[in-house]
Amino acid sequence: MVYLHFPSNLTEEELMLQAKYNKLKRK
Repeated sequence: MVYLHFPSNLTEEELMLQAKYNKLKRK
């Protein structure tokens, strides 16, 4: 997934996706 197109203000969906990916990366 490319997050370069993300605006400065993230939407709830984008925040949730980032949180999920962060948890997966930590594992």
